[in-house]
Amino acid sequence: MRIIGFTPESGRIGTPVTLELADMPNDASTENTLVELGGLGQGTGTTLVSVDAVTGTIQLLIGPMAMTNKFHVTVHADIRASSAEYFTVQGAAARISSMRPTSGPPGQQLTLTGEGLGSISRVTFGPYQATNLTHVGETGLRLSVARNAPRGTYQVTGHDGALINVNAPSRFTVT
Repeated sequence: MRIIGFTPESGRIGTPVTLELADMPNDASTENTLVELGGLGQGTGTTLVSVDAVTGTIQLLIGPMAMTNKFHVTVHADIRASSAEYFTVQGAAARISSMRPTSGPPGQQLTLTGEGLGSISRVTFGPYQATNLTHVGETGLRLSVARNAPRGTYQVTGHDGALINVNAPSRFTVT
């Protein structure tokens, strides 16, 4: 078995990737196939979506801990192949390192800072969605507390629409 290629050649965490293989075992399936990106296995480096032994393709998603490296495929624990080329993981994994302020009324504007925040498509305060979300490059987000958020303390979570949810390091108190 050998990896002929993969598309796309690069992407962010959550990117769907198709691996093309030659001489894949006819009985290869999601139950007996492992795909790693570097040394990171399924669930961290990759998430296996499907295996098609007839077409010799594997569909996967780039996982939350993935780093630029080669793909490694193992079928039946003893049939192995590695890609000749590297898959390039773009951008840092999203991480929120600070939130200012940490309390305020509904509608309060606040700023989240960190890295890889360009992938965040929405932010929630518990079950309440923030409004006026604006990206400040890859390292910052400006947003407003949901107007319908009642008084209380909430976990603030950034959602990227794919695999990753990232929490602010502290909770926000709606006053």
